[in-house]
Amino acid sequence: MKELSLLSEIFNQQKNFPNHITIPPGDDMGAFTLGNNQDDQVLITVDQIIQDVHFTLENTCLSRIGNKAMNRNLSDVAAMATTPVAAVTSICLPKSFTQEQSLKLNQGLITAGNKFNCPLIGGDVSVYDGKLIISVTVISKPFPNKKPIKRSGAKKGDLICVTGTLGGSIIQHQGFAKHLDFTPRIQIAKALTQIPNLKLNSMIDLSDGLATDIKHLAQGMQGSQHKTKLTPQINLDKLPLSTAANIAAKTSKKSPQHHALTDGEDYELCFTISPEHQEFLPNQINDIPITIIGKMLPYIPNQNLQLIDKNGTIHPSDLAGWEHHS
Repeated sequence: MKELSLLSEIFNQQKNFPNHITIPPGDDMGAFTLGNNQDDQVLITVDQIIQDVHFTLENTCLSRIGNKAMNRNLSDVAAMATTPVAAVTSICLPKSFTQEQSLKLNQGLITAGNKFNCPLIGGDVSVYDGKLIISVTVISKPFPNKKPIKRSGAKKGDLICVTGTLGGSIIQHQGFAKHLDFTPRIQIAKALTQIPNLKLNSMIDLSDGLATDIKHLAQGMQGSQHKTKLTPQINLDKLPLSTAANIAAKTSKKSPQHHALTDGEDYELCFTISPEHQEFLPNQINDIPITIIGKMLPYIPNQNLQLIDKNGTIHPSDLAGWEHHS
C-alpha cells in the first residue's frame, strides 16, 4: 500500500473530534486548545527518520543525523507559520552503538533545536537488533495575533510561490547536502506573516517533492476540510533551480526541472497568495529568494498537475515526488 492511500484510510477511521481539536489530521501539524479560548492553540507534529531510508550511518556524521531529525519537525512548524516551544524524542539504537555515539547524536538534536529556542525536554531510548530510528515530536504555538496557516486555504486564481531553490537535495556539494543540512524556514514564515496587506492563503513545506506536495494544497488532505479542488499549473522556466539540481541532471539524464519537481527533501516553503497581493510579496527575505512559479486553476478532471514548458505549451503531468510504499 502506498503512503498517501494508507494515510487517507487512517484519517477516515476517525471523523468526529471534540471541540478542543482545532486542526484535525491532514495538515503539517495538528492543533488543540487546553481551555475555552479557541485562539489559544497548541500545535504538535511528529516525524521519524530511519537508517538507510533517510540517511546512511556509515558515511554521515551523527550530529548531522540529529540535526535532520529535529529540523524535519521544525520545518512543519514553519509550514504552519508558528513558533516552536519544545521537543521530545524517541530513539531506537542499534546494539552496536557506543555511549559516545549516542551522546553525539543527541547533541545534534539539541543544537538544532536550540537554534530556534526549541529545547529537547525529554524522551525515550531503546536498544535492539536493528537499524537506527529517531522519532521527534515538536510542540509549537501561533505567532502573536496570527492564526496557523493550513494546507486547505488555496483558492482558484491563487499564485503559487516557493522559497529558496529546489532539487538535488541528496547531492553533496562543497560539504553541504541539503537533505541533511537544511535550515527550517521559520524566520521566513514569520516575516511573511508580518508583511502588511500580504495574506498567505495556504502553505506546506516541501518534504516529498514539489510535484507531490503542491497537490496537497490543491486538493487538501482528508480531514483538512478543503472546500475546493484545484489544478496547480507550474511554469517550468520559473522554477528556482539549485546548483545541486544541475549537478544531478548531468548524471541522471533528466532535466534540472525534473529534479526540482520530484527529488524531495528541499524543506522549502510552498504557499499561495491572491493575485492582488502580489505587489506586497518581496523578492527575497534574509537573502532567501521568493519565486512565483505558477497558479491554481479551477479543477480540470483527471489533471492533478499542469506544466508549462519553455515554448508556452501546457502538458498535463502525472509526475510525483517521494512516497513510501510496500
